[in-house]
Amino acid sequence: MIHTITELRSKNYWKLFGVFRQSARIAKQAKSTPGNITTQMRAKGLIAYTLTSWENMDAMKNFRNSGIHKQSMRSLFQSASAFRFKTWESVNPTNWEEGFEEIEKVELIHT
Repeated sequence: MIHTITELRSKNYWKLFGVFRQSARIAKQAKSTPGNITTQMRAKGLIAYTLTSWENMDAMKNFRNSGIHKQSMRSLFQSASAFRFKTWESVNPTNWEEGFEEIEKVELIHT
């Protein structure tokens, strides 16, 4: 199983709505992509998180490289002040606790 957690930090509260709207559209795409096991979203202050699990790496890459996700990556810098993501493999399902532990291992990329 492949898991990915993403963290997007909105530039300000005015941009926050756009970040959440885009995250919701991306989550909808993920849920309808073959090979998706789970898709979850969470927010805290100016930070939006997504946590997804996939049957395999090909399914995750097909999602990542298509549709609204691909389009959103081009406009990420307009709304986000920083972002980071982590992808890892395990035989067990994941949860937010593990996802947050994994994302803390990655440095923020400032836009």
